Amino acid sequence: MSIEKMLEQLGLEQKQALVYLTCLQLGKDSAFHIAEKCGLKRSTVYIKLNELNIKGLVQITKTSKAKLYQAVSPKRLLQQIDFRKKQIEESLPLLLSLYKDESQKPNIEIFEGKNALEQMNKEIFHYIQQNPTEEILSFGRIDYLERYYEKTFSKWVKQVQYKQFRTRQIFNKGATETALVKTLQKNASAQHDVRFVDEELFSNDNVICGDTMYIFSIVENNLFVIVIHNQEIIQTYKAFFDLAWKGIKKTPLS
Repeated sequence: MSIEKMLEQLGLEQKQALVYLTCLQLGKDSAFHIAEKCGLKRSTVYIKLNELNIKGLVQITKTSKAKLYQAVSPKRLLQQIDFRKKQIEESLPLLLSLYKDESQKPNIEIFEGKNALEQMNKEIFHYIQQNPTEEILSFGRIDYLERYYEKTFSKWVKQVQYKQFRTRQIFNKGATETALVKTLQKNASAQHDVRFVDEELFSNDNVICGDTMYIFSIVENNLFVIVIHNQEIIQTYKAFFDLAWKGIKKTPLS
């Protein structure tokens, strides 16, 4: 890297860096000779010399004949860097209080209607296919799948039957859920665990896969799904799921 480029990285403009280097080489000299040496127009050199003077990098001496310009020691650059660093450190608490880290904000989407719910279930299936070794967690009721999305429900049962992914599920003890467990019992697999709650505890369906959670509202004429993308929130829900899982008796699949 050239010295000129290094000076630019330290905060000088290209022409300021060129004029400063020329002043270092010439010592105390006139703007005429500085312009002649660096190849810039004299009017431009005057402007850059004044800018460098404001930055504390060039001294101006007035004589009876002319103004003479002299570069300040390069050590001044290091002093300026230390000064800026101290200013930033002093201002950092205020700057951090104003900073809004978008990456830490949850991305929340809402999709409404019967088609939206079907599309989100397809998205879940796609995730399963792309990440076959990851565990899928679900809790709630799934009778709406059989009622509204017979093909989707059949696809879910088929994927569970043939042991294509790892899942744990907590269900209400409804007819649809009970029938699903009986189907699973025909193909008992350590990959799939189901547990029932004794009461009609759930009124919706919830699915967690990766760092995404799908919350399905399955009330007739008010179908929608909330999709949350946020690692910290999802980890919290996974922890709640694990607490519930440990407190519910296992449903045997064999």
